[in-house]
Amino acid sequence: MTDPLPLPPLKVEPLLEEDHEEPCEPSTLSRVSSFATSCAINLLLPFINGLMLGFGELLAHEICWRKSIFPRSNHGYQIYPESRKFL
Repeated sequence: MTDPLPLPPLKVEPLLEEDHEEPCEPSTLSRVSSFATSCAINLLLPFINGLMLGFGELLAHEICWRKSIFPRSNHGYQIYPESRKFL
């Protein structure tokens, strides 16, 4: 194995008091946009997630019905009233 190359020491300069800037207050527009994005994430995404879960469950149920994966005597497959059947 070869020895790593020696690195020169790092020079660290202390910060002067003049270099510090006061943090600025966020504008009203940025606060409103931050609030709107927060609401969109917390309210809209769970709604979309619920839709996807519901449609996925319906699709899985339909695939199992058409492929006869489970016995049709299962009560989960019974449709009441019979007039609702499409086939």
